[in-house]
Amino acid sequence: MRDDHYTPFEGKRVTAPVPTRVIRRFCKPAHVAEIRERKVTTFRALEWLLFVDGQLLETRLYHGARLRAYAGELDECTVDLQKNGWIEDPAAHAPAFGEVVG
Repeated sequence: MRDDHYTPFEGKRVTAPVPTRVIRRFCKPAHVAEIRERKVTTFRALEWLLFVDGQLLETRLYHGARLRAYAGELDECTVDLQKNGWIEDPAAHAPAFGEVVG
């Protein structure tokens, strides 16, 4: 049983952040929007996150039956950004985990 008293010899638990990768980048004059993606391995999920100028605006998590909606909703987000005047940077386009390449 663990004692709840602090001891400097116990050390700190290190938790590594889940790595993200940029799958889409969009630009406007003096602004950058990125759609980043990460895998959640604890319960087999995918998540995409929308950042504008480094600030998180939106995130969506997909697991179980919702995994099928991942690619469609990612495309909807891309289309919405383009309708609002964002221009996609083709050099930053990477296939999403849920996309079929080929």
